[in-house]
Amino acid sequence: MPAAVLPIIRTCPDFNVGYTWTGTQRVHYRTILDKDGNVVGSIGHTSSSVVTFVNYGADPWNPAAGKTYTAKVSGSTYRAEYGSGTETITMTGQNNWLTLRGPEVPEGMSTTLHTGKVVFTVDFTRGGVTVVSAPGTKVDLCAELR
Repeated sequence: MPAAVLPIIRTCPDFNVGYTWTGTQRVHYRTILDKDGNVVGSIGHTSSSVVTFVNYGADPWNPAAGKTYTAKVSGSTYRAEYGSGTETITMTGQNNWLTLRGPEVPEGMSTTLHTGKVVFTVDFTRGGVTVVSAPGTKVDLCAELR
């Protein structure tokens, strides 16, 4: 089965990242938008797949594949709870990745691979994501791909 490819996007402070996956291809990818329609984050989850993250360099017009990081993803799920102008999402399983691109807490742009439970809130009124809890193992994919 050929690999599926997500778009190359600026998900690390100094370079763009692309994602490919192989396996069952049961991948769910969700983009989080702020009140003005700007992308401020994304959520990806899948089961029984292998995800490869690729550093495509700083120039989005001339992407050049560089360093990669590969992880097996299995048993990943997420649950969303909606409030007044907010959404609380709980992800569980092995190796969920969370990409933050806007006014988040913790601050800044990042792509992190989480093992275990991750809880975060999306605030649609201010356009940000707050990581509430992530007690499991974390891999800073920006550092791994640098």
